[in-house]
Amino acid sequence: MDRRHARLEYARHAWLGRTIGLCFAVLSFGSVLYQRDASMVQWLLLLSWGFIWPQVAYLIASRAENPFRADQRNLLFDAFLGGAWMSIVAFNVVPSFVVNALIFLSILGTRGPWRLINAAAVMVLGAAAGSVTFGFDYQPLSTMDNIIWTMPVLVGFLAVYGMVTNDQNRKLALRTRELAEEVSRRTEAQRAARQAQGEAEAANRTKTEFLSQMSHELRTPLNAVIGFSEAMAAGVGGKLSDRHAEYVDDISGSGQHLLSLINDILDLSKVESGNAEIYEEEVDVRDVVEHALPFVRNQAHEAGIVLATDLPSRIPPLRADPLKLKQMLVNLLSNAVKFTPSDGRVTVHVEESKDLGLIISVADTGTGMRPEDIPRALSPYVQVHDGGKIAGTGLGLPLVKAMAELHGGGLEVESELGVGTTAAITFPPDRIVA
Repeated sequence: MDRRHARLEYARHAWLGRTIGLCFAVLSFGSVLYQRDASMVQWLLLLSWGFIWPQVAYLIASRAENPFRADQRNLLFDAFLGGAWMSIVAFNVVPSFVVNALIFLSILGTRGPWRLINAAAVMVLGAAAGSVTFGFDYQPLSTMDNIIWTMPVLVGFLAVYGMVTNDQNRKLALRTRELAEEVSRRTEAQRAARQAQGEAEAANRTKTEFLSQMSHELRTPLNAVIGFSEAMAAGVGGKLSDRHAEYVDDISGSGQHLLSLINDILDLSKVESGNAEIYEEEVDVRDVVEHALPFVRNQAHEAGIVLATDLPSRIPPLRADPLKLKQMLVNLLSNAVKFTPSDGRVTVHVEESKDLGLIISVADTGTGMRPEDIPRALSPYVQVHDGGKIAGTGLGLPLVKAMAELHGGGLEVESELGVGTTAAITFPPDRIVA
């Protein structure tokens, strides 16, 4: 049941109860007006109260955002009109008591006994207004005709009201069961979701621990391989032939590359497990840029790619981990050179922003990617270029993003397919040393 349907359902129940009650009220007060030779105006007012007011009250409640509150106001207006009609029929005891008792019963049925006090006060105001409008008259004694017309009103209203209430209770019980079943289904779904989330987190922790452990196990013998290859290249075991020297260089280069990948895996594992730490100090950003460029200069030169910088005359010092800052910049430069074709350009920009803080970006004129592929590129172990034809593990951007977030910043990537990519590391203003 949607919200609008629920509002209309409540307004219909209120309309039915009011219509039945006021029809009986017209009969009861009508018997008194008939005996008193009432004016046409009084008869029209009585008929309007009994047959027009319920329709107006329904429109008010059905169009209100909160029909319950709207009907509370309608019930207070019922009490006001009931008080006015008490004065019009000269406070005739039996019809006045019965009709206003029904009004109080309706108000009490809204589960608000305290509202009876408000209703009584409003009823007194209504009686005063009726006396001022039609003149004060006090004839409390009821004739037998008044009693004959009024007592069936009480019995009939209570019977019909009981039927309506029973129908409402039946629908309420049905709706309660439906809600209970819905709550049960949602609770079960939430429990299953929490269980699945817990299992996924446990699997992720297991994966992270496995990668970390395996990386440590691989790094030890790998360092030995690199060390021996460098010793052989230096001629420690004797002079090598040109062919053997080339083999040793290949071994050393491949070992260095593999060691770099293992170090990236270890760094990302530390971040994912929450064990990563940063060792802050005041960093000269220009110096970091100058020391990062040589790591990719040979690769760029061999590929015919121009390396450039666009640095302002003054760069404020940054409070950061210098090693991680250098690692982030080297990763971005390596990515840019890797995906930039010959005769392309890779540029390092540094700028200070009042809102964002310090921004270090690497822009290339490479292959670029579609905007919808950027979230995938920021996920670990995912590559979006060439179906994996370009070497790499997909750790570069995720690792930069994780390290930037350790500093309270982030990584923003903008890219256009066939045009190039700009990856910007942002550091918050509070990390800039004034």
